[in-house]
Amino acid sequence: AINKIFKYKGRPNTNPLIVHIHNYKQLEEITNLTERDLKLVKKITDILWPGPLTLILPKSNKVSKIITANTDYIGVRMPSNKIALDFLKKCNVPVAAPSANKYCHVSPTNYKHVLKEFKNLELTIIPNHSEILDIGIESSIFKLNFEDNVIELLRPGFITVDMLTNILPNFNTINNFEENNVPGSDKKHYAIKKKTFLLTKNLDINLNKDSISFLDFGDKYKSYGFKHYHTLSKNYDFYKAMQNLYSKLHFIENDNTELLIIYFPEENNKYYEVIYNRLIRCCSGNLINNNFNLLNSKKLN
Repeated sequence: AINKIFKYKGRPNTNPLIVHIHNYKQLEEITNLTERDLKLVKKITDILWPGPLTLILPKSNKVSKIITANTDYIGVRMPSNKIALDFLKKCNVPVAAPSANKYCHVSPTNYKHVLKEFKNLELTIIPNHSEILDIGIESSIFKLNFEDNVIELLRPGFITVDMLTNILPNFNTINNFEENNVPGSDKKHYAIKKKTFLLTKNLDINLNKDSISFLDFGDKYKSYGFKHYHTLSKNYDFYKAMQNLYSKLHFIENDNTELLIIYFPEENNKYYEVIYNRLIRCCSGNLINNNFNLLNSKKLN
């Protein structure tokens, strides 16, 4: 069953899976924590679970290394979605469950995206008919180093470093978005089937606008006459941008333009890095230079 996850998603078995639980007894069963460490984990999870927080913790012998990519650590989360929690309670076992998309493709935000993604498989889908997303992006991933009292941020999300350090003030923090192997860490992730570029500066555009879809942040480029124009949030609302990101990308993937340009300028906001982390991977590192020449776009290593 676990191997089928990797097979159906086209996901390398070197990329570990997150395990979802619905109570603390399951947490104790699948982790290998001292009494002191478990108390520290519960200090965090009593406040932030259920919710969009994944913790990387030492695993117990009950957990297959297929799930953990042959490591001794497991990613654990307790989701807040009622349908997900009801499902987990009925299963009454921890469930390995990644997002329902092909590996490195943009994440789904409704069950129709899942049906389209896996149209050749016989699937049982528990549909969530609501189009309203609480968060819209994947969970934050933190690894806890109890020996050195360090909190390592491996994937930014709605739950921020400050939220954890407020709970564990004696822990230091490290940001490590690149040199890790967690879900969503591939340099080409969240991508659509269209050449995509990220624009981070206010620049004039001298390209054929009929061949471009443009995804704005704010409304600076609304008057430029693009054939397909969208915005993550016309009011520069980062929370709204997180909610809209994947649904906008799915919609743009199906239009008749050749490429997508995303405008996302650097801002002093706690969720800037969260959204940028997804966008730079969605664009496979393609950043546009000052002269807006796509041929000279800067490719990240």
